[in-house]
Amino acid sequence: MGYSVYKHWDKDGVLLYVGQCKNLKQRTAAHNGAHWFKNIAEITSEIFPNKQTALAEEKRLIQTEMPLYNTVHHPDREPLMNPLPEPPEHIGKSGSDGFTIHYVRYKLSKKCYELGGVREWAKKNKIAWAYVYAVIRGAQKPSKKLLKKIGMKMEYVLKSEPLNPMANVQYD
Repeated sequence: MGYSVYKHWDKDGVLLYVGQCKNLKQRTAAHNGAHWFKNIAEITSEIFPNKQTALAEEKRLIQTEMPLYNTVHHPDREPLMNPLPEPPEHIGKSGSDGFTIHYVRYKLSKKCYELGGVREWAKKNKIAWAYVYAVIRGAQKPSKKLLKKIGMKMEYVLKSEPLNPMANVQYD
């Protein structure tokens, strides 16, 4: 038995996710917690003789077909290797108005960059890397635990600032 490279599709034929595995049934069940799992209408797969070939095909498919919910190998969603640019001066950093979400995102991305990437910083701080990445992209608001890890307090973060509507995606 070889390795499968599978694709999850929605009812409209939109590619949701690409992955590779040894046991397709178990791997599909593992995606059950993903917010997009309920949208799966069809699963297609192809068998490869070994893991290396399957991994190479998975990477190629993610980079060429750009599924909605993959992060690894996705050219627009690979965890940040560079910090976000510092916010302009008119975006508050401290003082009576507190910190803006943009500044929190900047500071978090800088800390991740200093340690070598999002995954490394998240692992060191025992926080899910996908959540950290979603905060940096502006898809999630920072939790008290996350703010504490970067040296900020929730009461100083403005809660009214809107999140990035283009980044409203969660990753597994």
